[in-house]
Amino acid sequence: MQFLLILSLIIAILAVIFAVYNTEPVTVEFLSWSFEGSLALVLIMGMLVGVLISLLASTPSIVKNKLAIRSLNKQLTKLQKKLDEQASQLIEAQNKIQEQENELVAARNPKPPEVINDAGEPSSIVEEPAQENSETQAQS
Repeated sequence: MQFLLILSLIIAILAVIFAVYNTEPVTVEFLSWSFEGSLALVLIMGMLVGVLISLLASTPSIVKNKLAIRSLNKQLTKLQKKLDEQASQLIEAQNKIQEQENELVAARNPKPPEVINDAGEPSSIVEEPAQENSETQAQS
């Protein structure tokens, strides 16, 4: 932004210098219309008319581009919402798959039934390895 301000200032200074050095009067005639002014004023007016015509000529494409951008932004918003919904559905599906895998693993490896021991606490029935038998056989 500061660059544009400096550039505009330089152009304005050059325009003033141009106007100071080109003060000869000239006459511009167009159809029945006639205008007399300094050469600098006539050239600057011609340049401004050219800028105005180019702005008017480019206005339809500018409006068209702004409308296209607005439409694309709406489409982008809809697609982002759809993507968010699909992402949440994917997470739910992954969680469901994980639960089913856990159930399958649990079904393949059932827990031993729990019994209550003499102290009144639950404990599972697990056969302990026959370490005593191997020790007694080793002693014999």
